[in-house]
Amino acid sequence: MSKSTATFPAGEYYIGDLCYVMHAEWNDVCGRFLREKTERVEGAIIIADGRTIFIASTAYGDGQFCDNRFGVYPVDSGTIGVIALKDISADDQENITSGTVYTFNSEFNITAENGIFDIGGILIDTKYNPYDEEEEEDF
Repeated sequence: MSKSTATFPAGEYYIGDLCYVMHAEWNDVCGRFLREKTERVEGAIIIADGRTIFIASTAYGDGQFCDNRFGVYPVDSGTIGVIALKDISADDQENITSGTVYTFNSEFNITAENGIFDIGGILIDTKYNPYDEEEEEDF
């Protein structure tokens, strides 16, 4: 995994697994994200209809992750993404509870590196494993 960065304009955004809120576009997203099934193109991606999203891999694939503001993110595609709320179709609006919606009052930066996301100060660490420390203890 490499470092991916992007800057997005102020607005209301869904943060989470985009597979839940982009059903009609998911094949396009996957096609742009996974080139030749061996190379991942992470970061800001412009999909076929011109909308811009951000997508990057989690550290260990699927699971449930938390941010530093008590947001919860179930993941089934091994990725976390960002999309403007206005860019989610009416059919998929009911699924926004699968992630978290935040309002950014000014332009914000997104960084994803090795499964750690910083989305305008919202931190999601998908590398964190609470069992790592317990497994290392001698019993």
